[in-house]
Amino acid sequence: MGDGTERDARLALLAHQCTELEHWALPGERLAALEAEQRRLGHAERLLAGSTALVDQLEGDDGLRSRLARAGAELARLAEIDADLGASRELLDAALIQIGEAGSALAHYAEARDLDPDRLAEVDAHLQHLHDLARKHRCAPAELARGSGATARR
Repeated sequence: MGDGTERDARLALLAHQCTELEHWALPGERLAALEAEQRRLGHAERLLAGSTALVDQLEGDDGLRSRLARAGAELARLAEIDADLGASRELLDAALIQIGEAGSALAHYAEARDLDPDRLAEVDAHLQHLHDLARKHRCAPAELARGSGATARR
């Protein structure tokens, strides 16, 4: 009778572990995405300040874009005198376009940054639980999803 009880207890434990792993374990790409979100949320203030400062450096009154525009105007005048400067002018014009696109992309990035301490706490708690589970099962968090299948097969 003891063997049957032991077996039932073992099956109950494995069923519990399976349910727990199926609920919490994330495939590698979802785990990586959650970790990336945690990094972004954890550094949201720095990302916002840095991207805003870069937009100012590129697009501000004396930013790189306006300085390049002035240089481009001067180069256009010089290219009227010597056509050999035409290639340099084209390169500078292309750089001006690229700087404008970079400034726009950074401005959109800064506008989309969200300081969300509640979401950060939620992501931190989820990752902490995954790390606790991984310690419990003596594996890396990325291996938990594979472990649910192995536990189910036992």
